[in-house]
Amino acid sequence: MRRRRGGGVGPSLGLALASLVTRKASVVVGASLAALLALPACGTDRPDRPPERPPRLRPSPPAGLPAPPGATATPPPRPASSGLVAGAPVADPTPAPGQRDREPNDGPEAAIPLAPGQQAVGFLDPPDPDEPLVGDQDWYVVEIPGARAPVASPGSAIVRAELTGASDLDVVLEWMDGTGASPRVLARADVHEKRPGPELLPALRMVPGRAYFRVREAWYKGQPRTGSARPYGLRVLVSPWEPGVEAEPNDAAATAGTVPWGRAAQGTFGHARDLDLWRLELPEDAAGKQLLVSLTGVAGVAPELTLSWGDDAPPVLDGRAEAGHGVRLRAVMVPDGARALLVAAQARSGAAPALAYTLRAELEAPAEGALEREPNDSALLATPLTLGGGEGEAPEAAILGFVDASDDVDHFRLALARPATLHASLSPPLEADLELLVLPVGGDGPRWQVDEGRAGAAELVRGLGLEAGEWDLVVRGRRGSFDAHRPYRLEVSLGDPEREEAEPNGDRLDLGVKALGPASGHKGWLFPAGDRDCWKVESRATGQDRVPVTLAIEAPPDLALALHVYDPDGVLVGAPNDVPKVVPGATEATFTYAFGAGTYTVRVSASEQGRADPRAPYHLKVLD
Repeated sequence: MRRRRGGGVGPSLGLALASLVTRKASVVVGASLAALLALPACGTDRPDRPPERPPRLRPSPPAGLPAPPGATATPPPRPASSGLVAGAPVADPTPAPGQRDREPNDGPEAAIPLAPGQQAVGFLDPPDPDEPLVGDQDWYVVEIPGARAPVASPGSAIVRAELTGASDLDVVLEWMDGTGASPRVLARADVHEKRPGPELLPALRMVPGRAYFRVREAWYKGQPRTGSARPYGLRVLVSPWEPGVEAEPNDAAATAGTVPWGRAAQGTFGHARDLDLWRLELPEDAAGKQLLVSLTGVAGVAPELTLSWGDDAPPVLDGRAEAGHGVRLRAVMVPDGARALLVAAQARSGAAPALAYTLRAELEAPAEGALEREPNDSALLATPLTLGGGEGEAPEAAILGFVDASDDVDHFRLALARPATLHASLSPPLEADLELLVLPVGGDGPRWQVDEGRAGAAELVRGLGLEAGEWDLVVRGRRGSFDAHRPYRLEVSLGDPEREEAEPNGDRLDLGVKALGPASGHKGWLFPAGDRDCWKVESRATGQDRVPVTLAIEAPPDLALALHVYDPDGVLVGAPNDVPKVVPGATEATFTYAFGAGTYTVRVSASEQGRADPRAPYHLKVLD
């Protein structure tokens, strides 16, 4: 159903180097420690940002230095909410009267201590006129309490960092590794590219120790730094670890969040291409059952969901959605031995660090009919069709499937021990246009292909001749509105090849042209519009003799027929204006011809161009 992709799911978190410059900042005690919202974010550097020049050191200004020229004396107060929603007004924080920072604070060794729950208020100064490309930056260090634990463990804390203010400047918030000679960016919040706006690192996986944060102006290649006279505010919150809550980094299998069966996971897409890995535990009796895996939509984010059955296993199934819509992967068959499902949730475009998505896996509810088995998007993964039917009844099967995109494909496998004629009906949801193909396994191309070309129209196959062997029926999305909540229904039955037409038989030389026998008769269907069926009659005449042959035909209730007869050389018997017409719904009509020696061809077609009837057959036979 969904696309399969080769290769594993690799990390998407970029680690970039950044140089150090000087800054001024002040620390103001803010609100008390608040409960942390369980939302993650991390980012990668922009390709258009050049490396910074070496740091320049400036002497610390004396305490009590007035605000820089142009600063607002009494900036508007911060709103009660954090304002960390895309599009929210940018409010500048209020610095403590007369309080200034110490300098320098442009690197981890000079980082300003910040207690959890406190608010730091600072300024990103304009650059030195002699060095316009060297921007200002401020470093802060937060002590994470608790017992020591490895990073790959569940951890003892989740940290949330909020950056507000500087309402005339594009600011960036970064979680930094300040332990090495060259500081590394571990996570970045920069969703308001090239415009002012609050930034948020909603959930960072932390172990006890020092955590470093950097505030800076966004870097754009070739553009001088501007700085701002308006203050920014930084606040860091720490809360205990909770199972099922996403925390960065989690873009590798070793750091994937674990979700017990029956529980939902929550996370956020903190930046474009953000990748979150989850390990969903399965019940012990899950093998052979089918799952529904769903990801709720988030405004402004186009998500993708990818499934695999282990840390080192390749992806087996994925699905995508447009911005603001969720993804549902239906009828996911659990293989033997599977204990957990590795799920990769990624933002293909957009970001929403303040809006949570919900991810859950559950057993598919009982359906009226069998369900497809995902993945089944190739011949190697085709869902088997099990044909039933009582004594004396035609073998048949019905199955439900889901198409969620125009390039979605489902394969169904039909195994035939002997030749048969195939009848199939594909009923799509009202808003979707689907296509049905029939092709031999291992063959060069489709034997039959039907597409009515409009949403909600059923795709029908009538009397398609199949040899013994394996065949695939392929359902493919074409156009329209696709919804994984609404299934299509595929019905398949087999007819008697001795008494039914076998498409393709539109030309007298086609392999599906069958011989008409006496008495028992045959039946065929004229579908789609323009269809015509050829039959052959072996004449008993010898030499120059001619023998009378009577054809009996009964038309469907709503379709008038035309009957053409051709001699062994393909020449029409009789004048074109004398071609018999068969009235629809009438009793059996008979026509007698004088046949010479050889094989004659009888062609049945609709007498009116563009007419067809896939439901009711016509009946044709040779009378003794």
